Amino acid sequence: MLRSRNFWLNVVLAMLSVLLLLWLTFRFFHWYTNHGETIEVPQLVGLSEAEAMEQLDALDLQGLLSDTLYEVPDFLAFVPAGHVLDQNPRAGVDVKQGRKVRLFLRSAAPPMVSLPNLVNFSVNVARAELEAKGLVIEAVITASGRPPKMELNPPIVELRHKGKALKLGQKLPKGSPIVLVVDDLKEQDDDSLLIDEVLNNEENSLPSNFNNGMNP
Repeated sequence: MLRSRNFWLNVVLAMLSVLLLLWLTFRFFHWYTNHGETIEVPQLVGLSEAEAMEQLDALDLQGLLSDTLYEVPDFLAFVPAGHVLDQNPRAGVDVKQGRKVRLFLRSAAPPMVSLPNLVNFSVNVARAELEAKGLVIEAVITASGRPPKMELNPPIVELRHKGKALKLGQKLPKGSPIVLVVDDLKEQDDDSLLIDEVLNNEENSLPSNFNNGMNP
């Protein structure tokens, strides 16, 4: 009975070994047959993301969304938002099966940028910083509504967008208009008025005969 059991166990093991050998042989011939074969990358620029992925999948290539771009050169202005602007590898390049093809899509919305710290800086410094971020100065005003004294290089006290005060690091769409609120230097004007008023009071408080004596 024990010998019979060992016999059938050996038969099962032998059959499994044969099946494993056949599977390995099949895999080897499959690799050998396709070894050296290449696939030409199709032209994907101008296609929607879904269309591009469908074409790549049919060719046994992997589509990978790499990035989205908002600003595009003039020769790609025809590409609608959500469609392929660029690809890597380029169309016509021969690649192996399963190769990843990176896709770059055109974005429908501008990228978000962080607002830099511009409080207490001059308008000229703010202009350079905002332009570097892709933001636009819409106007320069004072909180009191008085005309800003630009010749005195007033510091910035607040930044606004659409009538609302902005916070440091707040994110805005690239290209957003920014209103700079500068110090109206009212205290300096008040000091000047105070000095004039004191001088006038002192002059009026002098005796009349003293004023007459001063006049020829």
